[in-house]
Amino acid sequence: MAHLEAFIPACAAYGWVGGPEFKTEVLQLRNGKKRKNGEWSQPIYRFTLPFNNISQGMYLGILNHFLACHGQLHTFLYRNPLDSAANDEAFAVGDGTTTVFQLKKVSNVDGVFMQRDVTALFVPGDNGSAVQASIEVTEDTVPAMATVDYERGLVAFDSPPELGAILRWSGDFAHWVSFAQDWLPFSIDNRSGAEYVNNGTIDLIEEDPPEEVES
Repeated sequence: MAHLEAFIPACAAYGWVGGPEFKTEVLQLRNGKKRKNGEWSQPIYRFTLPFNNISQGMYLGILNHFLACHGQLHTFLYRNPLDSAANDEAFAVGDGTTTVFQLKKVSNVDGVFMQRDVTALFVPGDNGSAVQASIEVTEDTVPAMATVDYERGLVAFDSPPELGAILRWSGDFAHWVSFAQDWLPFSIDNRSGAEYVNNGTIDLIEEDPPEEVES
């Protein structure tokens, strides 16, 4: 499986659906009570992209992307239009020793926290290309000297952040995804001049980032 630094070169229509999914085991006891166990520590995102009345040129761009990915085989980039940026987001606390940290977004409701890993630090460029996002990292509000791994969302500081230092980041991100099926059905429902007008729906599912290559 390859990770392609590219986005689908077309814009989905109204009717888009997407969001995070967890897996919870629910056991119904004989007394009517329930016991629950969360099987996933991280959510998996799913997206459904409707394409309505698109030109043949736009369809061919989607088709080319699907064929290059061999259906479900390869992984590529997708930007969630409802959640694709961090703004001064706290992601770790320095311990005086660790230099490499995973970027995260944190959800907090009534003291219950969930830290979601953020990996693909890219934004869409021209014709579906991917451009590295602009990432800012601070240590106790001071800009930090650090190297960013854009594929995995890792930040390597030049020196270990001090014990208790609050690490924050700002920037855009995307998701590594694949097609959720090996078939790409589109319909021909009308014409616009000499061209067909095409309609179809694509399902995407989040995938892991590429593994680090050991040197």
